Amino acid sequence: MKENNEHIDELLIAYLLEEANNEQIMTVENWLSSSDENLKYFDELKKVWFDTLDIETKPVAVDVDFAWEKVEKRLNNEKSVTKTLFYYAFRIAAILIIFFGIFGIYKISTKTPNTLIIAATDSVLTETLSDGSIITLNENSSINFPDKFDKKQRLIKLEGEAFFEVASNPEQPFIIDAGGGYIQVVGTKFNVNTNKDSLYIDVYVEEGIVKIFSLKPDSIDTLYVILKAGDKGRINTKTGKPEKLEVIEENYNDLFWRTSTLKFNSCYIEDVAKTLEEIYNVKFEISDNAKNFKLTATFEDAELEQILDIISLTFDLEIKQNDKKYTINVSNN
Repeated sequence: MKENNEHIDELLIAYLLEEANNEQIMTVENWLSSSDENLKYFDELKKVWFDTLDIETKPVAVDVDFAWEKVEKRLNNEKSVTKTLFYYAFRIAAILIIFFGIFGIYKISTKTPNTLIIAATDSVLTETLSDGSIITLNENSSINFPDKFDKKQRLIKLEGEAFFEVASNPEQPFIIDAGGGYIQVVGTKFNVNTNKDSLYIDVYVEEGIVKIFSLKPDSIDTLYVILKAGDKGRINTKTGKPEKLEVIEENYNDLFWRTSTLKFNSCYIEDVAKTLEEIYNVKFEISDNAKNFKLTATFEDAELEQILDIISLTFDLEIKQNDKKYTINVSNN
C-alpha cells in the first residue's frame, strides 16, 4: 500500500458505492493502474465487500466483538491478505456499517418491518406502493416488501413477471431481488420476467436506465450490465452472468400481457406465428410457400381467431385448426 491510506480508503468507498465524482474516479483508476499491489488490495477489498453484503438481512443489534471476529476469521483464511489489508478492510466495513447499513449488521432497531405481499392470481393486477411506484403484476406473480422501506434503499422480491414504473428518488435506489439476480434503478419504467421454467431473468427497459447485476460470494467481481431505453438484458441464474441482448427491432409484443396489443411491422408469417404460439399457447405448422408473406398490422384486445381471420383474408391463406394446432397453407382457390 502507498502512503495516505486513509484518503485512498475514503475514495475507494465512494468508488464502490458509485458516489465518486469524475475527478475522484480518475484518481482511483490512476491509483489502481500504478501498481499490482494497489490492484491486489482493491480486489481483496471487493471480496470482503461482497462476501459480507447481504441486502436481504433484516435489522439486528450490533455486536462489535462478534463482527470483528467474523471478519478476522474470513480474512485470516485468505493467504494473500496482509495485516495492513486486514486493518483497513475492517475499518471500511465499520464505516459502512455505520453510514450505509449494507453489511448485514445494522444499528439497533426497535421494530422489525412487517412484510407485505401483493399477488396476482388469474388476472393482471396493478398496485401503487407507498413511495409512489406503480407495479403491474402478470398472472400468477407476486412481490413482497417491508411495510416501510429502508432509508438507503427500496428492496422488494419478485416472483413471476411485473412491469415497474418506479418513482424517482436518487437517495433511495429501488432494488428488485429476482431470485438469482438483481435489478437496480433510481426511477424508470421496465419489465422483469423471472421465468420460473427458464434459467434466465429477462429485463426490458421502456424508459430510463437500469442496472442488472449479481453478487457472487466466490468472486471478487460484481457482474453487472447497464441497460438503456429500448434495451433488453438477462441474467443467467445458474452462472450469475448478466448480458445485454441484441435488439434488431423494438418488440412491443413482450408487453402484450399488460397492453393487450400486438404490433407487427413487416414480419414474416413464420415470426408472427412464433409470437402467437408464446402468447396463446398454441402450435403452428406453416407450409414453405406461405412463409414468405409479411404482415404489418396492429391488434388491440383481439382474440386469436380474429387475428387468424385477418391473416387469412389478407394473404388468401387457408388456416385449419386441430385442437391447439393450426396449419397454414396457401389457398388453392
